[in-house]
Amino acid sequence: MRWRHPIRKILGWLFVALLLAGCRAGSEPGRLRLSTTELDLGTIPNTGPVSRTLEIRNVGRGPLEMIGVSTSCGCTTAAVADQRLSPGEATQLIVTFDPQAHSGETGTFLRQVYVRSTDPETPEAAITLRVTVVAPGEESPALPPDPSPGSSTGSVVVYYNRACADCLQYIQETVVPLLRRAGLPEPVYRDYLNEPANRTELLRRSDALGVPPSLQSHLTVFIGDRIILEGHVPEHVVADLLAAPSDAFDRIVVYQDRMTGAKEYTIWAFGGEPQTYPIDAPVGQYLAYLQSHGGHLQAATPPDSRRSLLPLVLTSGFLDGFNPCAFAVLLFFIAFLFTIRRTVSSIWAMGLVYVAAIYLAYFLIGLGLMQAVLFAGEHHLMARIGSWLVIILGLVNVKDYFFPQLPIHLRIPTIAHRTIQDWLRRATFPAAAIGGFLVGLCTFPCSGGIYVAIVGLLAARTTYWQGVGYLGLYNLMFVAPLLLILAGVGNRRVMHRIRLVEQSSRRWVRLATGLAMIGIGAVILIWFV
Repeated sequence: MRWRHPIRKILGWLFVALLLAGCRAGSEPGRLRLSTTELDLGTIPNTGPVSRTLEIRNVGRGPLEMIGVSTSCGCTTAAVADQRLSPGEATQLIVTFDPQAHSGETGTFLRQVYVRSTDPETPEAAITLRVTVVAPGEESPALPPDPSPGSSTGSVVVYYNRACADCLQYIQETVVPLLRRAGLPEPVYRDYLNEPANRTELLRRSDALGVPPSLQSHLTVFIGDRIILEGHVPEHVVADLLAAPSDAFDRIVVYQDRMTGAKEYTIWAFGGEPQTYPIDAPVGQYLAYLQSHGGHLQAATPPDSRRSLLPLVLTSGFLDGFNPCAFAVLLFFIAFLFTIRRTVSSIWAMGLVYVAAIYLAYFLIGLGLMQAVLFAGEHHLMARIGSWLVIILGLVNVKDYFFPQLPIHLRIPTIAHRTIQDWLRRATFPAAAIGGFLVGLCTFPCSGGIYVAIVGLLAARTTYWQGVGYLGLYNLMFVAPLLLILAGVGNRRVMHRIRLVEQSSRRWVRLATGLAMIGIGAVILIWFV
């Protein structure tokens, strides 16, 4: 095909670039591969920590995100150098075992390191660590016996590593006496190191309650579903929470992962932002913070939560779809098809092809944007930039209502508008697809600010494939107003009336969408990023 105008050549290359980016973004997800799943530190003295470096490699065809790294005991720590890996890229996982965390105990220790990622086949990979700690002249003390669940009602459940004597000692000497004093039953103990099913149950329960990976520890105590202790929570904090009135909070989690030398703890009531306090600070400080910020803060978005994204995605997509440019082109196309005496069924079919092409163009743009955001790595920053862009574009729309004579307008360029009309006048299905695709590309600068903000938010708050699913829903809502217009094709008078209303209310639509864009940008900035 010979290009007769520079705009067609530019749009053609843009189409190819977006298609390649979309195909690349929609390829297979990242796959995690560890250099080893068995790490034997051998025999070490109980004088200080020992570290080993492992490799994590992305052997998939898509990006791989590290969600979190945790261990089965506070004596073992692990850190990943890079949180995001491109296909074929590798990073270091540094695992450290500190024998002093167990007050110099000797003997053989079995620990595990858990790496959570966006790998759909292995969302959590485990590394087994073995080490023998020696000290001349000393014998390794025997571990306490595994407590029996007894007649527990199951309202208190402890997920732990039985090989960690310090964790068991903390539970028996600190938590259990406080539970008895509060009239609660004896805990049910679930060793997740020797029973992998318990680990699966722990993760499922934590996710169901909304506990983010950043607040999950090597030791977890569920006191019902109201109080969740992660790690070695200070005794006074546990006591204060058990004594707190029932209306002080609905659910709360406290995180303190260090076994010795802790200087602070983090607390969160599943609303607002988690707060960190000095280790000796009373819980009353946080409860006062809750009250000063609107009670329980239940309306706020919890970290790592994705449940409240759906209303925002659907609403913003529908608002983004109120594009006067796309409306005008569709109405022109339908009117032209009536003029050349096409049947109603033919008009519906070509209209659907036109709308589907717009959907495809916008969806591919979204995939390309998501790939770019993931590559940049600054997900929340991109969401903030997109939110300010939404507000700025909204102000431009408001300006068009009050001062239409001023420069800078959000509309399809005149030369592109003519090109689109030339394609649509051919009145064939391929031409309708090309015209719709060009409309999708050309309307992105008009309302793409909302899209950029939403894509940045999805990259920061969802896994890759969840983000793709949200993009699909967003774009379905984006074309919904066009589908509503298309539904009136059966009546020529109705379509004529719709076109008159569209022309007469175009300024009002710009004002309404401008104000709504400003509102959505503010909502994302305040509640989501």
